[in-house]
Amino acid sequence: MLQREVAERISAKPGDMSYLSAFVQFHAAVRIAFTVPREAFEPAPDVESAVVEIEPLDPSGDSPRLAPPDEDQLWRIVQAGFRERRKKLHNVLSRHAADVGGRGGAGTR
Repeated sequence: MLQREVAERISAKPGDMSYLSAFVQFHAAVRIAFTVPREAFEPAPDVESAVVEIEPLDPSGDSPRLAPPDEDQLWRIVQAGFRERRKKLHNVLSRHAADVGGRGGAGTR
């Protein structure tokens, strides 16, 4: 059970996602099972709650979606995109690719 606002953030659909929702949904299927009204608690909190169902996409860890270096790179790119939200994504990614290429990472082939 989480604050409803946090539950909505981690279960957001593409277009409304945050870094948190991207990270959680990369690793698990997420859905809000049901909400819990504040009146269900004594004393009543200032926020509503929600029960979130989180099902790992690879519970055993045997089939990672990306190799560790590739996953690290993915999160650097995602982080760069969310860090500079008001800038054009093309410019952010171009700058990020140049930074990676300059250090001998991906993009130097």
